[in-house]
Amino acid sequence: MKKLIALVAAAALFDVALATAPDDKWWPDFGGNAANSHFVDLEQITRSNVGQLEVAWFYPYGQSGFNPIVADGMMYVLGRNNSLIALDATTGKEIWIHERLSGITSRGINYWRSRDAKDRRLIFAINGYMQAIDAKSGESIRTFGEGGIVDLRQGLEPAHHGLRPRRGVGHTTRRHSRL
Repeated sequence: MKKLIALVAAAALFDVALATAPDDKWWPDFGGNAANSHFVDLEQITRSNVGQLEVAWFYPYGQSGFNPIVADGMMYVLGRNNSLIALDATTGKEIWIHERLSGITSRGINYWRSRDAKDRRLIFAINGYMQAIDAKSGESIRTFGEGGIVDLRQGLEPAHHGLRPRRGVGHTTRRHSRL
C-alpha cells in the first residue's frame, strides 16, 4: 500500500506541475537534483492550492524503497520483478520495461542527457557494476563501458570478510571491506 501511495502522490504532483516544465523543474536525480536538495521550485503548486490536488493516475506495480525520477516527460520507477519501467508522467501509461535488474541500488537511478538532447541515458549501479540504458527505448547501451557495463570493483583490492587476527594482538577483530 505504501508503494502505491508514494507513486500516486508523485504522479499527482508531477502531472500538474511538470508536464510542460523546463529542464530545471524535473526530478532527474536521487534527491531531486545533483545537489540532493529534495526541492523543485514549482509555481503551479502553492500553499493555497496544495490541498486541492487530486490523483491524476496511479501505477500499482511500483516497489517501495526506490527513488523514482522524472525527466523529459517520463517517470522512471522500479516495478514488478525488479524491472525498470518508464511511464508517461502525464498519463501513467507504460512506455517500456527493462527486466531482470535484480541487485539494482535502492537509491535509484540518474538521468543524463547530451547537450543536443539526442542521447538520453539512465545510469545506475547494480551488483557492483554501473550500467546505462537508453532512456527513450529502455535498451541497454552496449557501447557503455565493456559490453554495456563498468565494473566498479576493477582496480580495488579484494574485500576481506569475516574475522581475522590482528598482528601482535591476542584477539580477533572484524575487518571492514573496502567500497
